[in-house]
Amino acid sequence: MGINLSLIWSQLANAFQDEHIRGILNDLGLQVKGDDVKSITESFMDEMMKSGMIQRMNVTSASDTEIVLDLGDCVFTQAGHAARGEGRDIIPPCSIMAILYSIINRTTGKNLQITKYEFKPETNSCYFTIKVEE
Repeated sequence: MGINLSLIWSQLANAFQDEHIRGILNDLGLQVKGDDVKSITESFMDEMMKSGMIQRMNVTSASDTEIVLDLGDCVFTQAGHAARGEGRDIIPPCSIMAILYSIINRTTGKNLQITKYEFKPETNSCYFTIKVEE
């Protein structure tokens, strides 16, 4: 029996939908707006940058079928390094992605699945390609 990465991501996202966790996010000032994947993703990027949790977050593309993100210098970077170990392309559990997943799921009912991940140590960046599913 192996680890099911999709299940782990779903469980992380479900945890962030808990009303107590949402209250903490609201207390941090994270007020993500939007009613579709693109507007939610762009609002999320702006809020995360304002909060200081991420120093760089670029939305390369966002649609109802796919999201492509470039994140850099995140407050969870060290935890990601520890979870990833020596495997640069192993997808670590990522709280930032779980928060985004939970907001998109709660607002649109859509699910997300990370289909590609790359870590570039020279820029301390994580690149995510995420499939959006009904």
